[in-house]
Amino acid sequence: ELLKVTVITQDGSVKYESLVRSEAEIVDYNTRFSGVKEEDYHGNFKTLREVQSDLTEFIKEDTILIGHGLENDLRALRMVHSSCVDTAVVFPHRRGLPFRRALRDLVMYVLGRLILDNPEGHDSTEDARACLDLLRHKNFLISNLEA
Repeated sequence: ELLKVTVITQDGSVKYESLVRSEAEIVDYNTRFSGVKEEDYHGNFKTLREVQSDLTEFIKEDTILIGHGLENDLRALRMVHSSCVDTAVVFPHRRGLPFRRALRDLVMYVLGRLILDNPEGHDSTEDARACLDLLRHKNFLISNLEA
């Protein structure tokens, strides 16, 4: 279930971030993967419908969404968008689909950088910035090959 939504701009600054109210009782915040702690969640959240409404204020038809495993995020948001660049697809697993490289492993392999190493838990902003950096790196390589 969706607990947090983070959207960054192309320069990496946070444009939108919100916790999402769960429709069911939360038994485990799974902080290691969600980055959300129980104390973060009390009183500081929006409904999924409110988050969807907020997002449609600035995500338009021509907006390009970038992420890793975007179909999972869009499914959790119950949204559809046609202009997506997914780093799980751009950097395919050597064994092909349905296999995928974990974002953490991909960033280490391609950029030589360690992410998602915070004992406090997952950082969705760090994930988003890593996806941008991966695509910038890919574009840099392609630009140099064409030159």
